[in-house]
Amino acid sequence: MTAFPIACTGLGLLAAVGCVAPAPVAIIDRGQRIDHAVLEGFKQGLTTRAEVLALLGKPSTTAVNPEDGSLTCSWDYFHSDGAGSVAIMTILKFGRDDTLQIKMVSQSSQLH
Repeated sequence: MTAFPIACTGLGLLAAVGCVAPAPVAIIDRGQRIDHAVLEGFKQGLTTRAEVLALLGKPSTTAVNPEDGSLTCSWDYFHSDGAGSVAIMTILKFGRDDTLQIKMVSQSSQLH
């Protein structure tokens, strides 16, 4: 007879612990992810800043180099979910003549 109350207490504890639902995973999706094929279409020395802005829109950041008048623009993207996170920065540098000089993509990812 004493086994019954102990068993019921144990089952009650398991039920209480088992009923706790995990916290929902927040999904964060910020910025603009730029398709690789779009970047491949940009040609150094030929593609203008106006053409890039028409396709990609306003960059996240811009910086002017006072020494040579070049302009560096970056488009940032961040995504995080229950599986992991990724941060991608697309950097394009334009010369004084507003044509593309350098294109670079930096990516960092982490699994959760």
